[in-house]
Parts: sequence; C-alpha cells; structure tokens
Amino acid sequence: MKTAGAVRGNISNSSNLSQSLLLHAFESPEYGAQKHAKFTILKTRYWAIKDVLTNNKYRDYFTPLPYNSGYFMCIKLRGGLDGEAIRDILIKKYSIGIINLNNILRVAFSAMAASDAQELFDGILAACQDFESK
Repeated sequence: MKTAGAVRGNISNSSNLSQSLLLHAFESPEYGAQKHAKFTILKTRYWAIKDVLTNNKYRDYFTPLPYNSGYFMCIKLRGGLDGEAIRDILIKKYSIGIINLNNILRVAFSAMAASDAQELFDGILAACQDFESK
C-alpha cells in the first residue's frame, strides 16, 4: 500500500504544473489571437507544400502520400531508389534533414518558412538524381 500511495502521490500528480500552466495560457485574453496566428502559419505551409507538389517534375522520383497537417508529410520513393542513401546525400550535400522509413521519406516542415517549400522539394529531387548518377 505504501508503494501504491507513493506512485499516486508522485507520478499521478507530475503533470499538475504543466496542466496549471496550460490552463493559465488558455485563460489569457491573447490566447485566441495567438492560436489563430499559429493556425494561419501552419495553413500557409501546408498549402505551399501542396502547391509545390503539383509540379510533374517530381513524379519520376517520388509520390506524395496523403497528409492533412501543417507539421509533416511523407513521400514514397519510386522503386530502385535507396531512401537511406538519399537521406545521406540530403544531409551532407543539401543540408536537408529528413527521416527514411523503408523508402518512405518523412518530411517535417513544421519549422520552415512556406517560401522554402520549393527549395526543399527541389533538394530532394536533386538528391534522387545524384543517387541515380552514381
């Protein structure tokens, strides 16, 4: 019983501080405007990515998978491409960091400017072409 009480007293209440801070933030008069501003930023990034990916030049190398957020999305590499090798080229040559999951590249765009969307996907395209030319 003492152990169960210690667990409840220490672990169960560990989020009290964060919950209190969030409650305070939610009650702030600026909260609504701040939330709307961040939503607008995410929405702008989302649509910038959608717009860039309408260009057919990427189709020979990758296909975007369905996504609906302003944080990340995935692209499926066409057969014959090596996601890990392309990930390595991207970081070393183009300073673009992505995650490779079995030739599906996870692209986090949550911290980039919407204006960088073209450069991001052109970099991925260039890395795919670099891989092929080896």
